[in-house]
Amino acid sequence: MALERFRQEAREKYISHFYSPWVHTLFIILFTVCGLVIYSQALEVRNPFFIIAVCLCSLLIANVVEYWAHRLPMHRPYKWLYFAFDHHTLRHHRFFPDTDMGYESGKDVAFVLFSPLMMVLFFLGFAAPICLAGGWLFGRDTGLLMMMTAHVYYFSYECLHFLYHLPEAHWLKETAFLRWLSAHHRIHHDPRYMGNSNFNVTLPLADWIFGTYRR
Repeated sequence: MALERFRQEAREKYISHFYSPWVHTLFIILFTVCGLVIYSQALEVRNPFFIIAVCLCSLLIANVVEYWAHRLPMHRPYKWLYFAFDHHTLRHHRFFPDTDMGYESGKDVAFVLFSPLMMVLFFLGFAAPICLAGGWLFGRDTGLLMMMTAHVYYFSYECLHFLYHLPEAHWLKETAFLRWLSAHHRIHHDPRYMGNSNFNVTLPLADWIFGTYRR
């Protein structure tokens, strides 16, 4: 009953009557596609080995950035990043405890996906500086490929996170790979472990590297 009461109060307080999960999802898709189109048009390199090498390195960097962005500002109430802590820990984790991970209505998606504002702020605060540094150190094409990878990685993050919070009986959650990733994320939603374990929402590589992977 306490969870149902919190969910109802949160819906009334945080979700606008004009909110549409379809528009929210479309914004993320357009943001990803536009980024890929813009950066690919500016790309000059055509060497597939260079492209693959930069993208693989960028994926690893993105996994580590995801880990620390989740572990620190999203779970620590830093003054200038309190909006991330509020959105993630105080809303998302309370809305989806480990005992009830599935959303109940379309508008509950607002508590799963990042808001457009948070998405833009994370790109400006994390992705852009790292990709600019990569471009400055290793050349313009490297920076462009890093930004393209960041867009794809973010899209993957949102897709996987959405799948973890599907209703429990959904057929997609029966696939072995998604079962494993969902279980990894469910442990993170356990109040006993959310501050110290399983911070990767995508593949738990950084969790393994930094010793916070919990089976």
